[in-house]
Amino acid sequence: YDRAERNPFLKKETHFGSYPSMVHLVEQIVDGFGMFQDNQCRQLKNLLMDLDTQERNDGRVLLANFYAPYNQGFHEFFIERPEYLMSLGSLDDEDPMRPSVIVPNFLYGRSFCISADSDVQSC
Repeated sequence: YDRAERNPFLKKETHFGSYPSMVHLVEQIVDGFGMFQDNQCRQLKNLLMDLDTQERNDGRVLLANFYAPYNQGFHEFFIERPEYLMSLGSLDDEDPMRPSVIVPNFLYGRSFCISADSDVQSC
């Protein structure tokens, strides 16, 4: 292949077209990103709910259970320190012998926001 043949900027009218076609392209990208982010959120939620014990059915996961899959090498998720979880409002330490992660607060926390800058975020 000649680099000139693959360069999309050489034939702008072919690749970029009119303003409406660009708007359509951006809409497709944004929609695809939203679907990806929703899918990722659902997967994380399912992973967290699998960690929930039968004795609890309140949207919380014991902190020890939260860390167990990472500690056992099953995946790279759920490594946030307790101090960070507390700053998100995701740590329930009312019973200091059984601290737990509040699943909705964790999933909707800053950890999963993607930001272009301080003013633009997608959560």
